[in-house]
Amino acid sequence: MPLPDSTFLDGTEIQCFVAKSLDQVVGVALLRREEDIEYIRSHFNIEDFIYFNHHKRDEHGRLFHFALNPVFQQYSKHFLKEVLRLAHKSCLYYPVCPRYTETQPVTRRQIIYPLDQLGGNAPSERILANKEPFALTHLNRKLTLEPK
Repeated sequence: MPLPDSTFLDGTEIQCFVAKSLDQVVGVALLRREEDIEYIRSHFNIEDFIYFNHHKRDEHGRLFHFALNPVFQQYSKHFLKEVLRLAHKSCLYYPVCPRYTETQPVTRRQIIYPLDQLGGNAPSERILANKEPFALTHLNRKLTLEPK
């Protein structure tokens, strides 16, 4: 998913995690707090993986970049688990195509809101916003503990 120019300029904290082995960088992960959690919740079946009531709003993160040396690829789940721990996150969302193998694909919801019938009960503009379509994958603590 291409990033708009303003993605990193809105004041939201960005976190970068670097994996090193023998003083050599072998991996990097770049994330920030997920700001569009309502959009994700309304357009994807994320409740198949988590109960939203069990996760605070600031525990959701968006993984923008993740790269790991192929030699260390077998440890990617452990690296992501440490990213979750160090970033104080319980869930990571990674909008990407094709899907990354350690994360779980989240099916898209196909909801058409009859706005004229809903009137004042219509969803907010944030949920109704037309965004560029993307595939969404998800990772949480529970999934890092399950064998493949």
